[in-house]
Amino acid sequence: MISLTGDGRRIANEATGRRRRENARIVDVMPSGQRRHLVEALQAFTEAGGEPSVANGAQAHATW
Repeated sequence: MISLTGDGRRIANEATGRRRRENARIVDVMPSGQRRHLVEALQAFTEAGGEPSVANGAQAHATW
């Protein structure tokens, strides 16, 4: 088993935050119809991969 050090966890969290902010910026400029299709495609991708859904409250934009 491997695990992150405290510094590694901090760096990973910072990188994740930057990625989420950039993704949100991109999605914010998409027309609403395209956002709806994006969400549907990502949900299908997640389900096909057997990934768990996002925990309540962890979504970057609940109104997508």
